[in-house]
Amino acid sequence: MNFAHLLVELGRVLGFFSNLEKKLKTHLDGITEDLIQLLINYRLKFKMDKNWEMADKIREDLKKMGIQLKDTPEGTDWELIP
Repeated sequence: MNFAHLLVELGRVLGFFSNLEKKLKTHLDGITEDLIQLLINYRLKFKMDKNWEMADKIREDLKKMGIQLKDTPEGTDWELIP
């Protein structure tokens, strides 16, 4: 276990990281949110063109970065994976 991992675990036990996901999502730098939305828009374009391979690749790559996409009738939303 490295120092950073130990620090995070101790902080979690002491309650320093409660609601971390909510805080991270609401405090993300504006450009990061814009880039995520840009990727979602490209994914939608690929889906409209029936390019399922690229649409799936964007979803998978975002998931690897800790971002989960949720498709709804109103559009695509995203959240950080805990």
